[in-house]
Amino acid sequence: MIIDNKIILIGAGASIPMGIPAMKKFVEEFEQHLNTFFNRNMCNLLRYFKLKKTKDFLDLEELLQMINNITELDRSIGVNLLLDKNISFDDLSQKNISLISEMPFVNRIKSLVIHSKELKRELLLFVRRKCLNFDEKIGIHLYKQLFRCCKYRIVKIFTTNYDNIIENSCNDLSINYSNGFEGNEEYSKWTGNFAPKKKGSDGLFVQLYKLHGSVTWYIEKQKNNVFKFTPTDIGDSKNVDQMMIYPTQLKQINNFPYNLIHFEFEKALEESTGCISIGHSFRDDYIKNWLAYCLKKGNFHLDIVDPRASIYKKEFFENSENVYAISIGFKEWIENTVR
Repeated sequence: MIIDNKIILIGAGASIPMGIPAMKKFVEEFEQHLNTFFNRNMCNLLRYFKLKKTKDFLDLEELLQMINNITELDRSIGVNLLLDKNISFDDLSQKNISLISEMPFVNRIKSLVIHSKELKRELLLFVRRKCLNFDEKIGIHLYKQLFRCCKYRIVKIFTTNYDNIIENSCNDLSINYSNGFEGNEEYSKWTGNFAPKKKGSDGLFVQLYKLHGSVTWYIEKQKNNVFKFTPTDIGDSKNVDQMMIYPTQLKQINNFPYNLIHFEFEKALEESTGCISIGHSFRDDYIKNWLAYCLKKGNFHLDIVDPRASIYKKEFFENSENVYAISIGFKEWIENTVR
């Protein structure tokens, strides 16, 4: 099989063979982690979120979004008027602010925000550990075979995954790549430069675009500087935020640097003849809608490699004849199809 003028889209399902849980499994393992190491408040809060799920099960992306909705409450002007005893209510209410602050529902809000922040912090640490501790040998084996199909070409890979499997595989295979950062493996600064540089010994160069950020991406709040830092997590630093977005946070794709990465995605789709999607569930409406738009042009083809490929073809792409459903996992497809 030769990948000719097609971009590659990598989703969470592609990382399962390397030991990184799928979105549903992530929550199950996190719950086991909490039950083993943490207090009852955190465990009960996770159970609360599970009761509020919108589908049959709670997965990582929905859990992160639900927690984020709660932790953002303390940035709401209305909520802060209730929580802050130093704010005068003279122009807003006849009631004394100290009395309002002691009302049961306000105390519940305070408690929910505090515990949700603790839960989010532990969840992000858990996700980071999982995403940075994977089976390197399997990752190298699978991506080596995939890259063989792209020999002597510049390969554009777009991924919604937070892990570093692709970067790690490129390093171990001596394949040069660009990811928008300049620096070393421990620390690098965002430049937005994805231009091809010197190719590897086999003539291959990978352009890697992480559409949803990564567990090693951070941003300095005041300076708006984006950087990668691998040695340890610094997401709880006062002036630093971790950079990961979820499919339900579509508004964030307009923020720096996601807007630049998504522009590259749109341009690559327009310039290519197709896309090979591996392990992607198409939960991100932005990605799904752009692929559907390209398919309507007629000269664009989408290959879906996933055990649920036939379902995705029917549900999201109206059984288009330009969509080829390959209903097997990444590892099975590589070992039995790629030659």
